[in-house]
Amino acid sequence: MSSRPNSMLLVICIICLAGLAGCKSYLPKSTSAAPEALNGRLTVGSDNRTYRLHIPEGYANEKPVPLVLALHGAFSSGRKMERFSGFSALADKEGFIVVYPDGIGLFGLLRHWNAGFCCGRAMTADWNDTDFLLRLIDVLSEHLAVDPKRIYLVGMSNGGMLAHKFAAEHPQRIAAVALVAAAVGARWQGQEEMQGVLPPSLPVPAIIIHAKDDPVIPFEGGRGDNRDDVEYLGPKDAVAFWCNANQCGEVPVENIRLQEKGDWIRWDTCMGDAEVAFLAVDKGGHAWPGEQTDPPNLSEDDISGTEAAWRFLSRFSRE
Repeated sequence: MSSRPNSMLLVICIICLAGLAGCKSYLPKSTSAAPEALNGRLTVGSDNRTYRLHIPEGYANEKPVPLVLALHGAFSSGRKMERFSGFSALADKEGFIVVYPDGIGLFGLLRHWNAGFCCGRAMTADWNDTDFLLRLIDVLSEHLAVDPKRIYLVGMSNGGMLAHKFAAEHPQRIAAVALVAAAVGARWQGQEEMQGVLPPSLPVPAIIIHAKDDPVIPFEGGRGDNRDDVEYLGPKDAVAFWCNANQCGEVPVENIRLQEKGDWIRWDTCMGDAEVAFLAVDKGGHAWPGEQTDPPNLSEDDISGTEAAWRFLSRFSRE
C-alpha cells in the first residue's frame, strides 16, 4: 500500500497544529474578554480582514490600558511587523495592547494599503482600509479594557502613509501618531499635481522617523531607486505638514545630535498641547530603525524606532 495518503494526512495535521499554535497570540489572557470575538478575523463590508493581537502579560481586563495599532509596509504582514518591530515585547514591559492589522493581498501575499495617494491596486480599487481600522478599534474597545484616551497609531512605509491619512481624517480617535519611512504625499506618472492627505480638524501629536539614506522614499523627496513612475514628498514635507496642521511655532525647542547616529528635532509650541518630533537617522535605508533579529543585534547606542515611537506616543492622551 502506498504511504502517500498517510504522508498527506501528516502534512495537514502539522499545518493545522501550526495554525492553532499561531492563534495563541491572538487570544487574551482573560476569559471575560470574549476571546471568540478576538480571533484575528473581522468582516468589514464585503471584505474578510485579518489581524494579529497581542495582549500584554498581566492584563486583567479591569484597568483600561493603551492600544497601539501597528501598520506594516507594502508586501509585508502583521506577523512580520510584530517580529521585526519588537512591539509585543515592549507591550509586555509597558502594559499596553498592540494589534497588527493586515492589508489585503493576493492569496495572503503582497499585502498593501490604500493611503489615497498610494499604493498599487489598493489605491486604484479604492479599498476602504480606513473603515477597517475604525471597525477594529471599535471591536477591540468593546471586548477589551482599552483606554479610549490612549489609542495610538504607528505605520511603516505604505502603512505609514495610511497612518498619515487615518490620523488626518479621524484625529478624534487617536492620541498621537508615529510615521516611519513614510511619505505624506506622492505624484504618479500622468498626474499633474502632488496628491496627499488633507489637514486634520484637530491637532494630532506626530513623530516622523526616517533614515537619511532611504533609497525608496528619499530624504529630500522625489523619485526612489526602486521605480521611476512616482515622486514622493519626503520626511521634511511630512514634518511641515504636521507642524502646519498643529500650528506649531517655527523654532524647535530641541535640536540635538544623537551620538553620531542621527538628529532629534522637536516642536512643542503647538495648538492644543500637541507636539511634532523628527528623528532623522543617519543610516538604515528603507527599514525599521533597530529592526529586531534573533538573536538581537542592537547595541546600547543604536536607535530603536520602537522605543523612540513609544516614548513619544505614550506622553499624550486624547481628552
